[in-house]
Amino acid sequence: MNTFTQPLELDSDYSNENAQITVLFRNTQFTLEPSTTHLKSTDPHYNDHLNTIKSPEKHTPTQIQESRKALQNMITAPFANSMDSLSNYPIPDQQPTLERLVKCKKYNLRQDPHDNSKDPKIYIRNDNDGPLPSWAPATLPEQYHDLPKIDVSEIRVRGCSPESSWLYKTEVNGEAIIFKPLFDFKEPEFWRELDALAQAYKFGSIDRLSRLRGIATVNASRNVVGLLTTWVDGTKLCDTDKSERQAYSEKWTDQVLSTLHNLHKSDIIWGDVNAHNVLIDQQNNAWIIDLDGGSRPDHQLQPSEANKDAERQAVREMFATLKELLPKESGTSGSQTPLLHSSHLLNLPTPLRASPFAFFAARLRFDSASAAKRP
Repeated sequence: MNTFTQPLELDSDYSNENAQITVLFRNTQFTLEPSTTHLKSTDPHYNDHLNTIKSPEKHTPTQIQESRKALQNMITAPFANSMDSLSNYPIPDQQPTLERLVKCKKYNLRQDPHDNSKDPKIYIRNDNDGPLPSWAPATLPEQYHDLPKIDVSEIRVRGCSPESSWLYKTEVNGEAIIFKPLFDFKEPEFWRELDALAQAYKFGSIDRLSRLRGIATVNASRNVVGLLTTWVDGTKLCDTDKSERQAYSEKWTDQVLSTLHNLHKSDIIWGDVNAHNVLIDQQNNAWIIDLDGGSRPDHQLQPSEANKDAERQAVREMFATLKELLPKESGTSGSQTPLLHSSHLLNLPTPLRASPFAFFAARLRFDSASAAKRP
């Protein structure tokens, strides 16, 4: 199966007068500029969808996501044949390398705004090759130069997230590996995670931790586009059944605390004790899979005894609370990030709500029905 066989939205800008969307399709980037007059004439719901995404405070995340998807489908439809023709040569690899995303073809497709026919003329501009906007490499700081580096030409795409359609599973020399792209982080979080993973790498083996496997670089240089970490085949803690949580809660608590103990010995603060950052593997073992710090302030990420104690307590509280929640209550995933539902925040004991490392504190998105991260 080819990768990115459906357009994947990278960027968008909508208004009553203009619309523009940038998508990745078969490893080719297309910036699409439809005629809004034509859009409104072919679909009377254009303004309804536009109003939904422009007024997020009045709508649920599900409604916003559905409107964004409807707009994407509406805009890409008239360009489908052009995109198919322009991306057919060369034929996309079955498992393309990340190099295809760093050096992909780029086109701008624009409908004639003055063409009032049922099929307005499309103007095509070749924007040459280059990285996707969000894939612009960053310079790797000197303190990380001794870490293993893997060129994007050696990293093959193995799978995409079912929620976001964005790649997450890759392969290097036959080994499955998680790819964490630079653009998926807020600026400090990427370097925070890299720093924590680098410390753990130098410390040595830490059981049940998704460890650093390499840094994804461009042209065998010191320009970085992402991190590669241990692939763990399993289920996120927030998605496990309530019966499993009750049966294995003590085991999982002990395992996470054991991994956390070794992180603390390396002076690494987890920083984001969260149900979506623990993964249960096929042997029912609990892994820590994320060290980006959860956007916490620096003083909460310092390896002080107070912060270490707070993390250990947060782990115990997390598992104790999750024993009583159903999967649909403990985590929803609008795109990528399972979250604890906001309604349960109000029902938890005050000490847990106030804990600086409460496992949901930095990730909650309040909504009466669901929660979602960016698409």
